[in-house]
Amino acid sequence: WPLPVVLAAAVYAVLVILSLSNDTIAHQDEPYYLSATNTMTETGDYLVPRFDNEARIHKPIGYYWLMLPGQMIFGHSFFTTRLVSLLSSIALLAVAWKITAFFFDDHQRRIAAIWMLASADMFFRYAHYSVPEMTLTFWMVLAHWAFLCYERERSTQESGRRYLLAFYAFMGAAFMIKGPVGIILPLSVGMITFLVQGCYREILRMLWLPGLGLMVLVIAPWYLMLVHRFGWEQIFQMIRSETGGRTGLNFGNLFFFVPVCLAFYLPWTVFLLDRFKLATIKAAAGQVARSPLFIWFTTYFVFYSVLVSEKHQWYALQWAVPWVLLLTRAMDFRVSDQPDRTIFRAFPVAAIVLAMICLALYLMFGQIMASATAVGAMV
Repeated sequence: WPLPVVLAAAVYAVLVILSLSNDTIAHQDEPYYLSATNTMTETGDYLVPRFDNEARIHKPIGYYWLMLPGQMIFGHSFFTTRLVSLLSSIALLAVAWKITAFFFDDHQRRIAAIWMLASADMFFRYAHYSVPEMTLTFWMVLAHWAFLCYERERSTQESGRRYLLAFYAFMGAAFMIKGPVGIILPLSVGMITFLVQGCYREILRMLWLPGLGLMVLVIAPWYLMLVHRFGWEQIFQMIRSETGGRTGLNFGNLFFFVPVCLAFYLPWTVFLLDRFKLATIKAAAGQVARSPLFIWFTTYFVFYSVLVSEKHQWYALQWAVPWVLLLTRAMDFRVSDQPDRTIFRAFPVAAIVLAMICLALYLMFGQIMASATAVGAMV
């Protein structure tokens, strides 16, 4: 692990930890998770989260279970309930570092991508919210990492099989955090990647039966216990109301996530201005459109833009990794005419300074910056 990456994780962790103890509700969904986990520890019922004495089973139990150990060990506080998001974000940075190796050959670009991700406003904010978005993103990105490893190793039968089964297991874990989206999106990206690359037979070789069986082993036990307590009818009604109310074709606000992606990943999205040249776009279009990175980003972006009726800015966190890697590619321009000098050679030092300034400003004026950024995204 290069020193700049370790330093990025350390500085990032310290700054987030300093903000975890803020005793105010930072996200509209935090009260649900704070109250439900408190009730679980008080009543001893660890199978059914409750809010205002009503069962809250329209979301899977995974995130609640991850919050419980911290509360049992350190007591009930904002710090302990938000600790899961911090640990998930640090683990996500580690997985993102591994993924950068698939797309960049040198450490400068890889380090730049990690610093951009850690210092992005949306990523930093959701690292200290007690909501499942960061944890969901971690498991989904981990599934994509396993799929990329499978693509690289699929010629080796034993190694490829191991990564593919891990791909299914990680999707099952993502499902247990926030539901079907944890499976639908990573699996869609994998299948679309093979279709675009013309590897049609690889779709049939994806160990469907063992993979689906593995996901069932991860997902089914909790739902079977719910069926035992509430019955099939109530469970199906809950699933229909949750998924049916959120999904469906919606072209009314098709470009909702465009300003979100631009605003919440400042200042790095400024570098896209250099890419808005017709000649450059035409030259790169054929190569980029077939890349797994672009397919990953586009699948998520189109899904939430077109197929989700309720649009929320935090959905954009799920494609943070491919978006930041695409931004890193966009920054790949020459500083001078000398072919061996690129912006990335000076990037680690500049990124450290800029990231620390951005995060320090957030700590001092967090709510102001969050409101200003949200307004900018809406505009």
